[in-house]
Amino acid sequence: DRAMRLLRRASEWKLPGAHAAAHLLRGRIYRLAGRPRRALGALQHALRLAEQAGERRLEQEAGARLGGL
Repeated sequence: DRAMRLLRRASEWKLPGAHAAAHLLRGRIYRLAGRPRRALGALQHALRLAEQAGERRLEQEAGARLGGL
């Protein structure tokens, strides 16, 4: 969560792909920690950001992980 706050504060960086990757990792961690609702939210956000960034690989991974919840 701390890394996400730092990434959000860096206003000169508009990197939706980096944000998507961070939310994807966050979703994976929440799933492993037994927090499926939090994982779902993080993965849905990752999917939206990956679509905006045109990051096809992240899009596909987020979609696949959503299917596994």
